[in-house]
Amino acid sequence: MNTMVQTPLIDRISLRTQLYFAKEMAIRAVGVVGCMMAFAWLFHQNYLFILEMSLMGLAVIELIPSAILHLEYYDCDKSKSLSVDKAAQTMTIIDEDLSHVLRFNDIDSIRVVMGQELFDGSKRGWYSFEIYHYAVIHTKANEKFIVTCLMMTDLRNAFRDLGLPVVWERKRFPLLSREREKSSDGW
Repeated sequence: MNTMVQTPLIDRISLRTQLYFAKEMAIRAVGVVGCMMAFAWLFHQNYLFILEMSLMGLAVIELIPSAILHLEYYDCDKSKSLSVDKAAQTMTIIDEDLSHVLRFNDIDSIRVVMGQELFDGSKRGWYSFEIYHYAVIHTKANEKFIVTCLMMTDLRNAFRDLGLPVVWERKRFPLLSREREKSSDGW
């Protein structure tokens, strides 16, 4: 008789998730600069001027919004780890010295907040900041916990696959600051 022991799924901010978001930014940067340089070549424009303009535009449209979200999400999750034990039907959220064990049946709802592109089912958006999203876990004991996509790159389906009650919410720019202000325990 061959029995497999199922180990809990443990997620925390990792180099792999950090590189995922950096890769999305790099793909767009190469695309924007490449298109602008092709424009300069086709219309015999000043390459240096076009390169400067495309890099400035890239910084304003891509880099600054993405950096704001990334730093805010990193600050929220930097000391957290999330352990999901599907067999035991539990989720453990550890933040520094505090450990919260949540049974699946104690979770009232999970609200996943994301931009329009992710809400429509896309894996990518036009801009790199559109792939950022977070989940707010509400318990029946009126506790609230926030987990961001820096821990799990696709929160949209991660909790739904566990059979948990998930509601998707669309937000133009999914900042955490207001969500964290509403939270009584600072999560």
